[in-house]
Amino acid sequence: MNSNSDLTYPDETSFEEAAEWVARIESGRFNNASQAALQNWLQADPRRTVAFARMQNILDRTAGHELVAESSQVSRRKPRTLNLWTRFWIPVTASIATAALAALLIFPLTSMAINTAPGEIRVVKLGDGSTITLRGNSTLRVDFGFTRRVIDVSAGEAAFDVAHHLFKPFVVRSENFQVVAVGTVFDVSVTEVGSTVTLIEGEVDVTDAAPVVSDMSCSPRNIRLLPGQQVAYRHDGARSAVQRADLVQVTAWQDNRIELQSRPLQELVDELNRTFYRDIQVIDPELAKVTVNISLKVDDFDLTLDRLEKQLPIAFDRQAGKQIVVHSRTPNR
Repeated sequence: MNSNSDLTYPDETSFEEAAEWVARIESGRFNNASQAALQNWLQADPRRTVAFARMQNILDRTAGHELVAESSQVSRRKPRTLNLWTRFWIPVTASIATAALAALLIFPLTSMAINTAPGEIRVVKLGDGSTITLRGNSTLRVDFGFTRRVIDVSAGEAAFDVAHHLFKPFVVRSENFQVVAVGTVFDVSVTEVGSTVTLIEGEVDVTDAAPVVSDMSCSPRNIRLLPGQQVAYRHDGARSAVQRADLVQVTAWQDNRIELQSRPLQELVDELNRTFYRDIQVIDPELAKVTVNISLKVDDFDLTLDRLEKQLPIAFDRQAGKQIVVHSRTPNR
């Protein structure tokens, strides 16, 4: 190894200290002060960044590749064993170290905002293998750090297919709750009324962001959801009981469909407004309560309204640039 490479190639001490940092992250004894200390340690010597990337690469799923089998044993090894382990990895080629460093910078430290246009459905694949499907007119932010993966949903709806990662929980936050998931599929919806979490596969823990309005306790409460269950929050923080969900209805938007069985007409209108970002109103409160059963493709706005007028005893008063009003009509005999 020449003198130039010696300047950036980690020495044994750098590998040992990097392994200790990784073990601390795994143990859960890692807070904001620890994060700051880690950053200071990395910046003090460029060799430390390479050494830490090497250790992180062994313990992390990066750029779509699985961990090596030994990774799950690192946090349980004693310091002396870690000594031997790091010596074993020192001869690994510089190309692997470079790839690990790139993965460290791209996957664990990702931050981006995602917005969708009205009517758009977008699928976003994340570096950890997870997938987010966003409904139209949705806004969220992705922040991946050293110890966890965080998504903030501020508007719209998104379905999450979470890749399993033992050491990095996948956290989705909204105004009144946060969802912690490991290898699961769930839906988060944010509307002008409030937010809803629906579990499709696996298990999730839902934690109140603040004490619910009806609860005198000062501490947040946790809810464990099972497949087919959902919980809803109003903007004032009030939370519903855990309820059974119609998963066909919940997931229909991903296929540009509306699926409603024995639901009030108002729910259909709400779905139309969310899908097309229009102002459709049911003026008659009694008409809004009428029960409807609908299985409908919603690929084009005017065509969708035409289909509904043929299937239901309603008519849409359409005037360009104005509110669309739903009226009752006598069905054709």
